Amino acid sequence: MFKYLINNNEMKKLLQFCYLFLLSANLLAFQENTGSISGYIKDAKTEEPLIGATVQLVGTTQGGVTDLDGFYQIKNIVPKTYAIEASFIGYKSEVTYNIV
Repeated sequence: MFKYLINNNEMKKLLQFCYLFLLSANLLAFQENTGSISGYIKDAKTEEPLIGATVQLVGTTQGGVTDLDGFYQIKNIVPKTYAIEASFIGYKSEVTYNIV
């Protein structure tokens, strides 16, 4: 009666291509919806950078460590409002809220 325009092997290949296309489009969309938070950690009195201070997004496992200039950057985070905790040996930890 009816003839198929595409045989089973061709249909499988077409479905695999569609799956890969949708998967890659999803991954690209996810990558576009990420952001980063960065800043400097310095001594409040001397303004000297605190080298090796840890910075963490409260309630997550994401964070970073400051470099020689006291600079940190936390990449690939979902855009929303965060609380950030900075800590360094010999200093009181400090949490900053409402960081977007």
